[in-house]
Amino acid sequence: MENFVKKILEKLFPSRTNEKQIMCFTDLGLPSGTLWATYDVEEPIVEGCTLPSYEQTQELIEHCEFYVMEELDGTRYMTARGPNGQTIRFPMKDYEGTPGSSGCCWCAGAPSEDFGYFMLLSEYTITIGVGQRDLEFPYRMVRV
Repeated sequence: MENFVKKILEKLFPSRTNEKQIMCFTDLGLPSGTLWATYDVEEPIVEGCTLPSYEQTQELIEHCEFYVMEELDGTRYMTARGPNGQTIRFPMKDYEGTPGSSGCCWCAGAPSEDFGYFMLLSEYTITIGVGQRDLEFPYRMVRV
């Protein structure tokens, strides 16, 4: 019975190292119709998804309301509420290269080979920044 339950759980919650991850996306009601993943991944290898472009990230920043939310266990999230009232959350952590606890994720495109665009969500600023590719930010996928 224990093996059966384990197999079911593996089907429902695939390993994040598995290349064929099952992603959940949220329609925030953005003008472009872009759907944003509900959680971050460590590697941008998810079939049928892409990293958000600079323009898609700017659209999220311009059209969503952002606020900090704390879970009962003390985990803090930056929540983005879209025009249609749906939300996604970005975990706030102390990432190297950011001003304190922030939600971060890499974006598509790069100003150079060694630097990339990332979205920075903190209590003080919500913007697109440029950082060295060796920063350990997560990835947030999108689908159109």
